[in-house]
Amino acid sequence: MNFAQEKQGASRFTGLGVVILIHVLIVWALASGLARKVVEKVAGPLDVKVIEEQVKPPPPPEKVVPPPPDLKAPPPPC
Repeated sequence: MNFAQEKQGASRFTGLGVVILIHVLIVWALASGLARKVVEKVAGPLDVKVIEEQVKPPPPPEKVVPPPPDLKAPPPPC
């Protein structure tokens, strides 16, 4: 069993170079193209309107009806 690592220097440097190139391209795209588009959109006129909230009036209170009077005849005297 050979546990020694084989030399893979060329493929390792190639992968590292590709990763660095991708990062450089992303930073360049952000710095040149995307930043200008954002500034153009933000620099345009802004329309601001104040909208007041419409508050509904509270519902009228419910009328409380007293219970009807007790109309039973009194009990007979003993």
